[in-house]
Amino acid sequence: MKPYLLCLSLNGMAEKDTLIKGSLENKIFPFGSGIYEKAMIQAVIDSGYDGPIGIIGPLPTQDAEKSLRDNIARLDSI
Repeated sequence: MKPYLLCLSLNGMAEKDTLIKGSLENKIFPFGSGIYEKAMIQAVIDSGYDGPIGIIGPLPTQDAEKSLRDNIARLDSI
């Protein structure tokens, strides 16, 4: 994938068993609050990827700057 991957974008994902079917509100979480992020970041590190990483601010009820800063802090902690 390396020659074709331009950027990696991160967000937290819900465990499929906790989803409310038909709802979009509980699928994407702040990065680091899901259960798969640590393993995913380890796979990215192991792959040797050194390109840009994007982080989204998925919570419409939270200030975008605060949301992005929180997600960056979670990425740093992982």
